[in-house]
Amino acid sequence: MAKAKKASGRSTQAASTKAKKVSVRAAQAAPKEAKPATAATPRVDVEGDEASLAQARLLRDRHPALTAEEVTYFEARQPVEQAQSVGATTSAADVLPDSVRLAARYVHARAASSKAASFITEAQMRWLFEHIVKLGEAVAKRDRLGAATTEVSLAVQQAWDAARAPRNALTDAMDEYAKGNETDLALLARARGTVVSPAATLASLDALAPLAEQWLTRTDALAKVAAREASLTPKLCVDVRAAAATLRAAIEGDTDHAGSRRTGRDTPEINALEGRVVLTLRTVRHNHQRAREADATLETVAVPESLRRALRVKVKAKTPAAPVDPNAPAVPKPRRTKR
Repeated sequence: MAKAKKASGRSTQAASTKAKKVSVRAAQAAPKEAKPATAATPRVDVEGDEASLAQARLLRDRHPALTAEEVTYFEARQPVEQAQSVGATTSAADVLPDSVRLAARYVHARAASSKAASFITEAQMRWLFEHIVKLGEAVAKRDRLGAATTEVSLAVQQAWDAARAPRNALTDAMDEYAKGNETDLALLARARGTVVSPAATLASLDALAPLAEQWLTRTDALAKVAAREASLTPKLCVDVRAAAATLRAAIEGDTDHAGSRRTGRDTPEINALEGRVVLTLRTVRHNHQRAREADATLETVAVPESLRRALRVKVKAKTPAAPVDPNAPAVPKPRRTKR
């Protein structure tokens, strides 16, 4: 009797163990339950204008449409004339893809922060992405229709491109020098001009250099301090005059467009859109830095190199290595001792 009970117990246990194994195998073979879908993190790396435009549209549509009052508010803070002036110092070829990358990084930092509203609002994001989309569409239209193309010789094109750097360096210093002085700001606004064509660029260079030189002749202590703090130096004026001379010579020698090529330049409409993108990014970057001072856990956001000048990002100069004294005695290397 006892043997029968033991045998019965062993058979029941074996059956139970076998049933458990079958159950485990069935569970492993069954398709896993899909996890609920979550919103995809916006891609930051985009390639080409078409990809940049598609990414900007995606990010734009994640934010509520602006009200009429909000549009009026932003337009008043970024007048077309100011936006065109800012946009004339940049190139849509750089601003379009890199502004999408930078804005996407701010979106990511905003989503990860518990104090998101402290540095960027939904309305600011919508305004920014709307203008990035408009910029992309305007560039695509220009390239598709061949609008605003200028036929110039290769020499003029090279001189035109080379003039941008010294002009930007001088206007940056003059902007800093004129801060808080309405008279100087008005003079600078009239002299600044645009770079929409070789002739317009030459006129801008010819107006900026004399104005800067005039400011540098001021002898009062306040003016000298302002020039020093703004890094407004005679060398900047010399560089601009040299660029103007090179561009003038190229234009005067461009009689038959030898070696010419057609190049799409940024139109005033494109400059205005570029300017509003840059101005908004300046505000967002400033607010983000302020927010990081209050909350050190807020993500840092790296600005692409092509936008650093436009966003006034100051890059710390590397400390030069100490010069090596050739007469200094050689330091003997420690000898290894054999064990």
